[in-house]
Amino acid sequence: MWNHSDNVNLIRVRAGKIADQDMGLALEGHDGQTKFLIYRTAGGAVFFRDATNKGTIPLSFYSGGPTEISASGPTSPLNLQHSSTGDLMFYSNAPTNTRMKSAGNFVFGDPTKPAITVETGKEYGVLYASSRNELGLGFTSNPITQPSSPIATFDKSTGAHFEIGISSPKLAGVSDKTVVTNLNADMLDGKHASAFALAAFAHIDYSKTPTFDASTASTFEIRLRGNVSHSSLANATAGEQLTFIVCQDATGSRSFAWPTNVKGGAVVGSKRDTCSTQSFIFDGANAYALTPGVINQ
Repeated sequence: MWNHSDNVNLIRVRAGKIADQDMGLALEGHDGQTKFLIYRTAGGAVFFRDATNKGTIPLSFYSGGPTEISASGPTSPLNLQHSSTGDLMFYSNAPTNTRMKSAGNFVFGDPTKPAITVETGKEYGVLYASSRNELGLGFTSNPITQPSSPIATFDKSTGAHFEIGISSPKLAGVSDKTVVTNLNADMLDGKHASAFALAAFAHIDYSKTPTFDASTASTFEIRLRGNVSHSSLANATAGEQLTFIVCQDATGSRSFAWPTNVKGGAVVGSKRDTCSTQSFIFDGANAYALTPGVINQ
């Protein structure tokens, strides 16, 4: 026992004659077996080891620089280090850029490693750096590896991009069931995007028997240069709203016969250089008037 001062008494242990050796205290139980140890290695690490509870990992504290806590498990050590800049760093074998900043935010600095991994009950959902200035979101069966490919990416320049697989076609006329990689593309399954426009506008050339094709447009305009004795509405789908604009030429007083599957069509105005409009809703068989029709506009 060493009386260091009037208020401090210490147990002094001297280890080694010409060089430092490991030294410490071992606390034993009634059976003579070591239960707990406190010791310092020759290298300067101080260990607290629970010898009874084998599942408890040892802790070491270092001084003389950044404060560090090291947990030595059965595979590789896990270290926590409070750096000189005030950051709390997390690493296995050597310090990395994965840390909690002194401001309170986390920084995951190794782009080759998963950043945030979430157990979903089957696979692991992972947020990671998929490229420069790009975050990826994907799934993997291994909690410590990145997904082989993302299902969504968030790029600084191009924005969000989602890879969505479909099991059956969701758009009329589309047979492709594979992933649609770019919904902004001009063509989808061999069809121009304009073919899918819900509010497309079509100018119908005059004839005595015009056809209004609802697969190409939902609003039709026709200028009468003579009488229309018969007209047809084709390829309309249930729930589709249709609008007709029927205009007189400079002569006026032209007559217009509505398609037989258009119900409630108004008599178009006869005043020259004016137009009459009316909207309808298609139920799968017939188009029924939504408005009474406005004439001579």
